[in-house]
Amino acid sequence: MLFLRITQIKYIFLQIKKEYMIMKRTLWFIFFLLNSLFYLYADSENDSLLKVLDKVISERLIYTQKKKEATIKELKKKEGWS
Repeated sequence: MLFLRITQIKYIFLQIKKEYMIMKRTLWFIFFLLNSLFYLYADSENDSLLKVLDKVISERLIYTQKKKEATIKELKKKEGWS
């Protein structure tokens, strides 16, 4: 009778351990899946930020070039070159 009880208890603990391992694997899978999705989202957000930054830099270069040309024209007019 006692041996039977010990065997049943061992079986119950093995079942609990098995369920725990399945749950642990499932939680790790969910964690890595969500982590991957987060990195995909963050990567696309970084790309959009880089695009905005590139646009601002190119607009700044155009603005400074036009400002430089306008300054040269203004100085030429003051000097009477054209």
